[in-house]
Amino acid sequence: MPVFRLAFGPDFPNAKRIQRIVAEITMEIKWHDIDPETEQRRYLAAKRFAGEWSFRWKLQRRGEWTRGLEPTRAMWEYVLDGLKRRYRRREGVSEEDITQVERILAQVIKREDMP
Repeated sequence: MPVFRLAFGPDFPNAKRIQRIVAEITMEIKWHDIDPETEQRRYLAAKRFAGEWSFRWKLQRRGEWTRGLEPTRAMWEYVLDGLKRRYRRREGVSEEDITQVERILAQVIKREDMP
């Protein structure tokens, strides 16, 4: 579900419209996996803002996020799966969002297959 916070109450004029616009701009998907280097559980988040995806991670549930994670193929596959599930539930995901991540994933797979 998109993450956003309102700086005003629900009675504010156009509050619903503003929520919808913010939801279209920002999207976040969170999950956890095992860090291949340390073999510890790590928490991951992929965030789309203004059409650009960024990834971050942390080792403790309530710790600080570390930005600048280079996403792997498995991470992109998880994001694509999450987008497809949200699209079916009509949770602010468009066909363009899915197409964008499918293109990125195809590029990652192509880079992996290159000798």
